[in-house]
Amino acid sequence: MEKLSIKFIQKNLDNSLVGKNIIYFEEIDSTNDYAAKLIKDKKTVNTASDINGTVIISETQTKGKGRFDKIWISPQGGLWFSIILKPQIESNDLSKITLVGAASIVEVLINEYFEGMQCKDLNIKWPNDIYYKDKKLAGILAESEKINDKFYLILGIGLNVNCSIKNNSSGNMENIKAISLKDILETQIDRNFLLLKILSAFEKNYIYFISTRDFKTIFNKIKKSLVLQIPRH
Repeated sequence: MEKLSIKFIQKNLDNSLVGKNIIYFEEIDSTNDYAAKLIKDKKTVNTASDINGTVIISETQTKGKGRFDKIWISPQGGLWFSIILKPQIESNDLSKITLVGAASIVEVLINEYFEGMQCKDLNIKWPNDIYYKDKKLAGILAESEKINDKFYLILGIGLNVNCSIKNNSSGNMENIKAISLKDILETQIDRNFLLLKILSAFEKNYIYFISTRDFKTIFNKIKKSLVLQIPRH
């Protein structure tokens, strides 16, 4: 299976922050764990600022992480990456960035890949999962680190792209089935193009959210095309 081209992504990525620095692995235990180590290795806020927007990406993960310490299976053909952020916002607003990430992915899927009724089968299951029909397409795990009273956010994203899953239990979450973008569209997906679009959409939405705290406008771009599922308590 063709590997990602980081040179292509960096050459074509017109971002000012997210993805200006990309760290690539063919295999790693967890991109989120590596991101956390990278943050902790920086001893001061000033030296930590240069990792803001850094993306850690791996072709596979041996110990990918889901919510509640569940294992996220990360085979070849997916997009498994983490974004390090240093948002200048209150700590109780950090969790909202998870939804900004989910909305950005869905925005790309709708604009670049899905048409008509396909969009109606796509939904965000609050706060961090993207489903197609009843099958999991992507998951987001946000973790925070605190250094010198400053919060850093690690946004871990797992997206099933060219993985051959098709109606099998994924193992990513107990009793939850998964699906890949390739299964849905019945064609091989250019992961370089997809990652490029996701990083671009996320930076635009993230910068807007940090400046305004306005998630409603971000969500309005996609709400007509999907259902936001919020569990009742």
